[in-house]
Amino acid sequence: MPPKTRRAASGPTARAGQSMLSFKGRVSKPTDSTTALKNAKTQLNEPAKEIITSEIVKQSTPEPEVQPKQTGKGKAPQVESPVRILPPPSRKKKVRRSAGEQNEAAAYEAAEKQANDLSDARITKFWKAEENKRLAPQIHQQGVHMHEKILRHFDLSSEYGPCIGITRLRRWKRARALSLNPPIEVLAVILREEAKENRKGGTRDAGRIAYIDELSGARDLAVAA
Repeated sequence: MPPKTRRAASGPTARAGQSMLSFKGRVSKPTDSTTALKNAKTQLNEPAKEIITSEIVKQSTPEPEVQPKQTGKGKAPQVESPVRILPPPSRKKKVRRSAGEQNEAAAYEAAEKQANDLSDARITKFWKAEENKRLAPQIHQQGVHMHEKILRHFDLSSEYGPCIGITRLRRWKRARALSLNPPIEVLAVILREEAKENRKGGTRDAGRIAYIDELSGARDLAVAA
């Protein structure tokens, strides 16, 4: 036989033992903060009642509206903006050069004067000394002028910085400003080649830009010296 199972009792006896929930006297609807403060006021002492009363007054008092100013008949009302617009700061142009720029300009003027005073014999002696450092003569430059040889040698001297996209004169100035000690003979050749072109009235860039820039077609190099 299968075992007997216990079943829960039903009928009035079971219902009598069950308690029922009562919602009488309770408000389930949401109330605003002012009503909640009024209900809590009845259950507190006098000091707390005064604080709650002041809060009720603050919440029930509407804020005053800002009235726009009337500028005249037929004109739209204007409302004052709380944001204060400041004028843009004035930019003063720098007229005076710094002490470093003045010293650099003075040093270049002295170097330019020294380069203009160099003789052709001094430049020739400088280039012979440079050629003696080579292990073999430059066969491919037999028909090139000595000045052009000096300038091309200066172009390929990496110790003075890159030569692409800059004039020879400015590259020489940059090397001097960085204390790289560029040869004064190179400056003399640059100035003489530029003076020769100015006398001819030509627009050739020889003597101004690197030979590599000439080969690449950059003949109108817009870089100030």
